[in-house]
Amino acid sequence: MIRLKSSRDIELVKLLQEDGRLSFKEVGRILGISHVAARKNYLKLLNKDVIRVQALVNSKYYNYVLIMAEVESYERLHEAVEVFKNCPRTLMVMRGLGGLNLIVLAVAEDPGALKAILLDKCALTNLSSIRRSEVILIDRVLKPRYIQLRVKSRGSMETAPCGKNCSKCQLYCEKTCVGCPATIYYNYLNSQTKTQSTIQKLNTENIEV
Repeated sequence: MIRLKSSRDIELVKLLQEDGRLSFKEVGRILGISHVAARKNYLKLLNKDVIRVQALVNSKYYNYVLIMAEVESYERLHEAVEVFKNCPRTLMVMRGLGGLNLIVLAVAEDPGALKAILLDKCALTNLSSIRRSEVILIDRVLKPRYIQLRVKSRGSMETAPCGKNCSKCQLYCEKTCVGCPATIYYNYLNSQTKTQSTIQKLNTENIEV
């Protein structure tokens, strides 16, 4: 648990965790201080990098994969960490002690992206420096309910941060995987639109889906 230096800091953080949209006036009213003092307290925590207020998404709408890998050397481990840090699908990147020295929690926005990870088509599991890996499909995230995701509609890169090119991937060409969110090939929104259009058409024709 993070150590906050005063009871006011603790109460302020608790309020923002419950509702990050609270105004300084409302925060001040609850804490019994002026809105000016509330803002000053907030900026102090923000500028010291103690807190960051941002939009979180509900974890139940995504698929998760835990990847545990053995990277061949310390130098290659550092390289792998940099790749995973830049990957838009990674939630957490951790170094482990022992044989499996790299642990990654990744997210997949749809079954196709999940398939790409599980079948080693994604660089998350087939970097040349990885000797072996174990992949665990997460059934359900029980806590926290809301998580931080790097949400993208479509990136501007030709090549993914890992060096892969989606246009040369079989799963992408088959329209099974939606591609990497960091690239111009990312097609998640279009795939969702097509899915919704198909469902609406079936409903119009009175076919149960």
